Amino acid sequence: MLKANPFFRLNYLVVDDFTDMRSMIRAMLQALGAPAEQIHTARNGEEAVYKLGGTTRYDVVLCDYNLGPGKDGMQVLEEARYLGLVGMNSIFTMITAENSRDMVLGVIEYEPDSYISKPFNKDVLRERLLKIMEHKKTMVPIHASLAGKNHAKALELINERLATQTKYTGELVKLKAGILFGAGQYDDALAIYEQFLMLRDVAWAQMGKAKVLFAKQQYVQAKVVLEHMVREYPNLMEAFDLLAKIQRIEADTRAAEETLSHAVERSPKGVMRQQELGELAMINGDLTKAEQAYGAAVQMGRHSIHKSATANAGLAKVMVANKKFQEALKVVKGIGTSFNKNDNEARFLEATSLALIYQGQGDETQANEQLDRAESLIGRIKHGVTGNLGLELANACIQLGQQEKALKLVSSIIANNHDNDALLGSMGHMLTNAGMEVDTGELIAKVRKDVFSKNNQGVRMIRQGKLAEAVELLRASASELPSNKTVNLNAAKALIMYMEKEGTSSENLRQAADCIERVRQAAPDDWRLTSLVPRLQALASKF
Repeated sequence: MLKANPFFRLNYLVVDDFTDMRSMIRAMLQALGAPAEQIHTARNGEEAVYKLGGTTRYDVVLCDYNLGPGKDGMQVLEEARYLGLVGMNSIFTMITAENSRDMVLGVIEYEPDSYISKPFNKDVLRERLLKIMEHKKTMVPIHASLAGKNHAKALELINERLATQTKYTGELVKLKAGILFGAGQYDDALAIYEQFLMLRDVAWAQMGKAKVLFAKQQYVQAKVVLEHMVREYPNLMEAFDLLAKIQRIEADTRAAEETLSHAVERSPKGVMRQQELGELAMINGDLTKAEQAYGAAVQMGRHSIHKSATANAGLAKVMVANKKFQEALKVVKGIGTSFNKNDNEARFLEATSLALIYQGQGDETQANEQLDRAESLIGRIKHGVTGNLGLELANACIQLGQQEKALKLVSSIIANNHDNDALLGSMGHMLTNAGMEVDTGELIAKVRKDVFSKNNQGVRMIRQGKLAEAVELLRASASELPSNKTVNLNAAKALIMYMEKEGTSSENLRQAADCIERVRQAAPDDWRLTSLVPRLQALASKF
């Protein structure tokens, strides 16, 4: 019996801006046994993303790095990963004639399955694809379970493989620890990482350990691991990012800026990293570096899934600080031309930026008009006033002399994000740089105390079986604090337990669903949702 051709039943997407190159790769695939009708092509990055988001699910994507004007291959991969357009069992191979460090590190950061250097022939392509196919084939049942959110089954399959085979042990252990980490089983995940590190010092296990320690808010221990990583694995950009985040939480913004500067020197194409570096440089008064980093984020973001008006707003703020008001107006105009007119977040950032520009120019009337516009727009953005956008509004209020309004906003942000050390750190820097005479630590402690008091009272009522009282208290708290994940989770838990005991009502079902949705929007992968969602679904199915 003839062995089936592994290239025959697959769908292929070939992405290259040169017709001859697309034709050559198509001919290679056909020579390997791929049917012509199953080989699709794209001439540029935009067309590639469009086809990846279509009805055909591609098993193999062969994408050139340099695609001419528009998105490059790295940005295609970045967007495909972000939007889930390529599955775990799909193969994404980058093809390139370029071997610069910027390209290599940028591509590695988004983890293609492999990359092939030009020129290459059919035999090289066959060998590379067969190797990846063999690997992917062994992981198909596990990947299917993960895609179906059946993490218990995925863990069962991983444990079976670990007991019976030695091949791909590292990847299986990595997957297992990652699943446990995602489920909030931090101690179990940490034990796996540490056990593996006793055998081999590998980057993924060190990074996993650092992430667990960070999630447990053990910042000192996480920092030790990450400082080791940036020395031993200087091409792992994720380690630099997390180290800078910890340094920022510790209020050591100069160290954080230095860390990200090193990362950007090695891999300058990360839009979010450039934006973060711009913000840190601005905090530290390094306006030259801030303008450079924000400018890079704006420029590179034009064709990236991570394009954000925040970068434009940041660049405008730097220019206002440098008294470059006309240049700042041009940057803000870019928000109007680059983002949809119905994008309320972009319009909000446009308004706060204009308020600062007009204030800098001494035009208080127009500055206040734009501030009023910003307040109106932020009200249309779900949870807008309680997060980073709220900080932008508070900063604009301070600059326009409305300190009392700014403090109310800040107090609301603390209450809704009492456990978000990174956001609260950003808030503290904003208040300090704005010259506000307020003890940030004391303010955070006071607001946190109030939040803890109400939340802990509700939890005690749940434990004492006083479910009706717990529902009343936590429901009111969740309404006051729509972005506070802990409060909303406890409110949902109280409502579900009450309905399980006393019976279901449409109003209680709706309110529990609202609380869960608020958490899902703030943290889609919050492990605490995994136990509540099935219980709510069971109650709804019986109603």
